[in-house]
Order: sequence, then C-alpha cells, then structure tokens
Amino acid sequence: MSDSDSPVLTSQIPKSQDHKIQLVFKNVLKQSGVILSLGEDPNILKQEQSIVVRDLEKNCSKLDAPLKEFIKGLEAFCKKEKYFKKALASSVLRKNNDSYDERHMDIEQESLVRIFLKTNQIQKYMIEILLNEIMAVAPEAVENTQHLHLLLTPLRYLPYIINPQELATRLLDILEIATFPSQLEILDSLPDIMPDSQYAETAKQLCKLMDDNDDLTGATIDCLNALELDSEIKAQVRDTILAKITGGTNLKVFPVLFSFLMSDCKSSNILPTLMKIRNALDMMMSSSEDSKEQESCRIVIFNKLHMYAISPKIVSESWMNMITGIRSHNDHKPIDYLLLFMLHSKAHLKKRIIEITFRKRVQSGLFKIKLLEKMFQEYMPQQLLKEYFESIIKIGM
Repeated sequence: MSDSDSPVLTSQIPKSQDHKIQLVFKNVLKQSGVILSLGEDPNILKQEQSIVVRDLEKNCSKLDAPLKEFIKGLEAFCKKEKYFKKALASSVLRKNNDSYDERHMDIEQESLVRIFLKTNQIQKYMIEILLNEIMAVAPEAVENTQHLHLLLTPLRYLPYIINPQELATRLLDILEIATFPSQLEILDSLPDIMPDSQYAETAKQLCKLMDDNDDLTGATIDCLNALELDSEIKAQVRDTILAKITGGTNLKVFPVLFSFLMSDCKSSNILPTLMKIRNALDMMMSSSEDSKEQESCRIVIFNKLHMYAISPKIVSESWMNMITGIRSHNDHKPIDYLLLFMLHSKAHLKKRIIEITFRKRVQSGLFKIKLLEKMFQEYMPQQLLKEYFESIIKIGM
C-alpha cells in the first residue's frame, strides 16, 4: 500500500460500502481532533486527549446506523498491522500546522487505542479487538513478548470498564493456554488491568494456575500480592497455599509460598499456620535426595526462615510457643531441633531462654538423642552446620 492510500481498507466489503465506512471513520476522527498520519509519523491530536475523548463521545452519540459503520472502519483499520501498531504507540499533540518547523512543539499523548478505550461508545469494541489479538499472540510467543506487552498496556489503569467480568474471564482464559513467557507477561499486567470487582474470581483462577505449574508460583504470588485482596479473599488464598504446602510442594517454591503466608500473619492464625509449615518442613528437609541443588534449596528455605525470625517479633515468639506447646516426645520431629538452632543464632535477648528450653526438654525426655542424630544426619546441610555451630555448642553446654 502506498503512503497516498487510506489506512482503512478491506477486501471483504463492497467498494461503495468500503468507501462509506472509510468516510464515516475518518470524518468522526477528524471532527474529534484526530489525524491519522501516514508514513512513520505518529498519529496526531489537534487538541488535548481529554477533549478528544469528549468530542469522540459527542460525535459518536450523533450516529445511529453510522456508528456501526464507524466500528467497522475501526475493525478494518486495526486489521492492518502497520496502522494498528501505530495506534498502539503514543500519539502527539500538535495544535499548530503540520509543517516540519512546528514539530519540535509536539507533546506526547496517550495512544489512539487508549483514547478509544476511554470512549464509552467505542470501549467494548476496542477491548474485543485487543482480546482477539492477544488470543492470537499469547499461545505463540516463545521468546519475544514485546507485541503482547504493547497489547496489554492500553488496558492498564482504565478509569472505568463497561463489562469488567467479560474482560476478566477472557484474560484468565487466555492465561491458561498461553506460552510460559506470555503467562509471565500477562501475570505482570493483571493487577493493573483487573477491576476490584473481579479480584475474587481472579484469585481463585490464579491459585488453580499455581497448582498446575510450579514454575509460575513466583509470578503468581507477586500478582496475588499486587491485587490488594480483601481479608476474606486473602484468607481463602492462604488456605489454598497451606494446602499446597502440606500436600508436599517443591523445595524451590516453598520460600515464595512461605513469604506470602508470613506477609499478613496475625496472632489469631499464626500458631496453626506455623504448625502446618513445620510439618511440611520436616518432610522437605528429610528428603532422600542429596544433590547440590537440593542442599541449596534447603539453605534458601532457612535463609527465609531467618528473615522472618528477626521480624516481625510475633513469628519468632510463635515458633517458640509452638515447640514448647508439644507435650509428648512422639510428637516432636527432627525439624524442631533445627528451628531452635536457627532461632538461637538470630536471637539477641532470648538466647538464654532458648538454651534453658532445650535442656529442660532433654531432661524431661521430650527431646530424644535419636531424633537429634537424625537431624544431623539427614536434615542439616553443611553450610547451616557452620552457621549454627556456635549456637549448637552453647545450647549443648
């Protein structure tokens, strides 16, 4: 197509009708202060973008049957890759003439697609166009997700969405079938796109996605945190994550799940939560695999435990309360020793309390030498032994 051709063309519409559609589309844009540029130049706004949106709404409200022609013109325009990409890029405000000398006065504005999304009569059609394109791109993108990023960007931070449920459902459906790089791109954008009314369903679908693919755990947790879930929904997510942990999760994803659980810990639920985490830790730390990768994962887990043992205070106190609340030696696990060594190594004012607690448990028969030996043989990576060596000596003296 030469630069002299109109950007709105389609071979599927009769020529006379095609001309009428082009005319309606271009006239409405022109009357609203939008000039579709040819060549490499950006699209031009002749007035501020907020006024363009206002005038688009006013001019579209005057249309009846011609509104359908405007939408057909929009759809035909977006089918042309060259023009669609330009519509996704920033436009410029150029109030003066179009001469080269005046172009240094250009002011960057939002993209034409973004402007259409803010226009009541056009939004649902523009969203449909974007979702169809996202649907075509997301299952195919393997390395470069730049185009997908461009498609998602206009949907971020919209002041209103006419049909939020439809948008949320479609995006979550696409997320399920997308390639891994596309899933990461979509997860990064979701918190900025989803309206508050769709948080509950979004959280539910994200938990399901996390169950299906451990590799997405980090990105999914980041997305869930960014959604600013209300207390009821967050409690449901916590229950799902606890079930995932207690069911036997991957060593690699445990630190991420643990951080999420500790990010909103309250005195009312922290003890039962830590008990479940402790039981899961006991299974993971005693894994029969002894590869460098497994040892590295165990160290990462305890580094995360270290962090939350220092702050908030309620976590370290709750670990101690959980261990001292165990009344039978049969209920103790090797992980309890390791947790006490960790707490002692990080404690500043309560080292003596931990030492006394340990010795009393030994004297009362609650701590058995057999469990301690098992902890050293199967649970303790060499690096942790070095880190906790001083604490082990002091506790044992």
